[in-house]
This record gives sequence, structure tokens and C-alpha cells, in this order.
Amino acid sequence: MNQCGHPSGSVTPQAIEHGSRLVLLLLGIASVFRTMVIFACSTFAAAAAAAADCELFEHKDFAGASIGVERNQSLSRLGALNDRVSSVKVGPRCLMVAFAEEDYRGTTTTFGPGNYASLPEGWDDEISSLHCNCR
Repeated sequence: MNQCGHPSGSVTPQAIEHGSRLVLLLLGIASVFRTMVIFACSTFAAAAAAAADCELFEHKDFAGASIGVERNQSLSRLGALNDRVSSVKVGPRCLMVAFAEEDYRGTTTTFGPGNYASLPEGWDDEISSLHCNCR
């Protein structure tokens, strides 16, 4: 006999119900923890993307495909956005030097800190490489 007066090794319906509740509670805690981890990861990923010091966008008004460039980074080629950039954002204390040709060649223009929903005349769909210089 066990402490409850039941034969040793026997499982009562109350024990099964208690065990089931415990399993459900643990599954609920695991689900909440998983949701918190996913939220934290997506928040940090979004913060990292938003932290790019220079950003280039395919369309005007910061729409379409984009590339984030970290401080003091250069891109000799823009890949899919080559000659397709139509708006840019430049972070505080940064300058973006844009080149009309790959490998930092051709005509250049410089964008100071700010958001440029459209590019100056002659630069829409013309940027092919850049330097993002920050202090």
C-alpha cells in the first residue's frame, strides 16, 4: 500500500488528471516562452535593419527593395539595385557618396544626413556604388 491507501504501483484517476494538468501547464509555458523568443529575435532583427546608417530604396518614398549599409562601409556594386535606386536615407553624422558607375567610378554626388524621398535630377536610377562615411 502507498501513502494514500492504494495498492503500490497503481495509478488513480486523480493522479492521471493531475499529471495531465501539469503537462498542459508545461506546454503552455513552453509556448509562451517560444513566442517571447520569436518576438525578441524579430525585434532585434528589425532594430538592426533600422540601424543601418545609409539606406537605399528601389522606389521613391522609401518603397520597394532596399539595402542597408553600415557606418563606414562601401559597396562597389549594388547587385539587384544597380541603376535602380530612387530614394535614400542617410543617418546623423553620416555622408553618403554615390557613384554613377560600379567600383567607385564615374560622376559622384554626396548626400548629407536626412531622408531623400526622391533623388536630385540626374540621379534617379543612376547609383551603382557608394561609400557610407560616418563620424
